[in-house]
Amino acid sequence: FPYLVGLKQKPSQVQHPAEAMSNPNCKWCQMGQCWGCKGSGKGGGKNDMMRVMMSMFSKKGMGKGWGGGGYKQNPEGFHDTSGGVLGEHEGTITKRGGKYGFIESDVLKSMGYPSVFVLGSELKDYKQDHTVKFTAYLDKEGKIKAKDLKSGLK
Repeated sequence: FPYLVGLKQKPSQVQHPAEAMSNPNCKWCQMGQCWGCKGSGKGGGKNDMMRVMMSMFSKKGMGKGWGGGGYKQNPEGFHDTSGGVLGEHEGTITKRGGKYGFIESDVLKSMGYPSVFVLGSELKDYKQDHTVKFTAYLDKEGKIKAKDLKSGLK
């Protein structure tokens, strides 16, 4: 079957578009603006588009990129533990937003502490109702907070 409809050529003369990487009869190639022919004009062939896409989504390319990041651990000394560290506890994420969430722990509730505040950067990919292990601490104002979250199922 001819791939180019409307052209009056013999089927042996018609090339598949993938085979016609550099076409001397292409008016766009002659102007240097062909997107489909290899090594000419803007396009540079089918691998050129893939290279552009990879550079857009990589950290080294244009923009900030996608992937490769994940969650970065907060630096040492980021958390204000001047009120004291209460140790490692297990609890359930009860509320979760983009920037922060809350964990409830039966042990900490029995000690008189309400829900434990946790930053979104510590929550990582954990969802609401996940069971987690965490280090509870008090900041300089005496508010209870969580850090170093780990899966509570291990």
